[in-house]
Amino acid sequence: MCRSKLFTALLFCGLAAAAEISIEADNINYAGENQFVRASGNVVVINGNIKLQADSTTVNLEQKQLSANDGFVFNRDQQQVTGDSLQYDYQKNEAYGENITLTIRKNKIHGQNVTIREDSIVVEHASQTTCDQPDPCNHITSRRLSIYPEWGDVVNDHAVIYFFFLPVMYVPNNVSDLSGNLDSMYSAIPQLGYNPVEGAYAKAGLSYYRNEKLTGTLDLHYLANLGARVGFTNKYKLSQDHRGQLRLHYLTGLGGRTSYGFQHSMLLGVPQKERSQIIDEFFSGVMPPSSETYPELTFTLTNREMSSYQWVSYRPKLGLTTPVYSAPLGLDFSFSGFAAQIREEDVELPWDSVDLDRLKFQPGTREYWQHNWEGKVERKFGLGAFGELTPDATYSSSAYYEKNQLTGFWKRLIYNLNYKKNWQRLSFNAGYKYTPDELGISPFNSETLDAGTSEENHFGLGWQALDNLKLNYTRHYSITEHKIRDQIYGLEFKLCHWNISINRSEYYKQYTFGVSLQ
Repeated sequence: MCRSKLFTALLFCGLAAAAEISIEADNINYAGENQFVRASGNVVVINGNIKLQADSTTVNLEQKQLSANDGFVFNRDQQQVTGDSLQYDYQKNEAYGENITLTIRKNKIHGQNVTIREDSIVVEHASQTTCDQPDPCNHITSRRLSIYPEWGDVVNDHAVIYFFFLPVMYVPNNVSDLSGNLDSMYSAIPQLGYNPVEGAYAKAGLSYYRNEKLTGTLDLHYLANLGARVGFTNKYKLSQDHRGQLRLHYLTGLGGRTSYGFQHSMLLGVPQKERSQIIDEFFSGVMPPSSETYPELTFTLTNREMSSYQWVSYRPKLGLTTPVYSAPLGLDFSFSGFAAQIREEDVELPWDSVDLDRLKFQPGTREYWQHNWEGKVERKFGLGAFGELTPDATYSSSAYYEKNQLTGFWKRLIYNLNYKKNWQRLSFNAGYKYTPDELGISPFNSETLDAGTSEENHFGLGWQALDNLKLNYTRHYSITEHKIRDQIYGLEFKLCHWNISINRSEYYKQYTFGVSLQ
């Protein structure tokens, strides 16, 4: 069966079967009493969905290992690894490579070495980027980069984030997916800010990644009005459709307060698959299931977690959220709802009477049941060269119960009509909002609200002044009140894959600043 040019072998050749792999090469020779197979010249090794290309390889039939020392290309569906040398155990389906470049989707990863197993890829001393320029505008270096196909997680340990060549942040640990969506990122650099309840604050988290099923942070917060808050946040995964998190914090101010939160989420209708199938689909471009594709049922149990001006406890809360579904006639619809037993306690801060009047709540403690649901339906009309028109309708309803008595409710129906059109350097959008029915009774101060009919319109203009600079303006006008409700001035600056935005709202009298990476 041996040829001088192209040769194919199932690695039997009179020996005990080693594994179902095949080799094609210009030259193949046996050595060491047929223990070794040496192949050279356009070598192609195939084992299931794995394809290895190299200039030369040596196969140890006894140990079931293959080595390539003069460069290699290792492919598994859409995953590709290139490097200087590779050791491949085809019985365990494990590989070890040196001085490698790994490509998965749009992510290019360089590393000192890589270990490829069925359920993980670990790259030591890695550099990761989505930029295809010789000098990338963004990259992350890490002591160790781990990819877990079953969960779709990418974990960077001891990572440094770069803006072009400039390091801008050190992150002990961050978890994301290969689309760039962050699941968690905790920096040793504190987050600084201010709000009326907490006052000036500094918040930091020391993160850890136990394994692909358990990650978390040690939370360290300083709040000028409330003292120090310390504790932890743990996230866990039981399976692709069951996951959640547990939080426990202690606040030193206000005489000492303990708060906790537990949340468990379940995706409904996720088909059961073998682990090997999930991993194969990941490398074929299929991301793990999420709430964007399946309904999500959430159970929440909390005690005295701060929300705005109150301590809020859910005892418990059950929620359901659906993805956007498509229906006949081009309609898209979605639904969300929850039912909860809620306890609210006002934060014991020296609020003045003006604040209390403006916020319109009675200080103290309230316990009640609430159920809320909201449904939305929309239809997009493509108008070709004339742009896109999207009408939608949203209906929401809430009810409040105390001691099995209905004490408050809220109903709202909103119609929207939105239009947008883009030219080469100019974009335009406009919209109309009509609320024919908005009424309710407050369960907290017994006030009755019947807002009646309200109307509002808006329009926005965007001008691409330069290839990397865009100017935006948006105006919201209340037809009912005959006045401008808000005007927003914006600037977007694009630098390679970085998007930097600055917006100014006249209504809120504040600037917002954002940086995103595409």
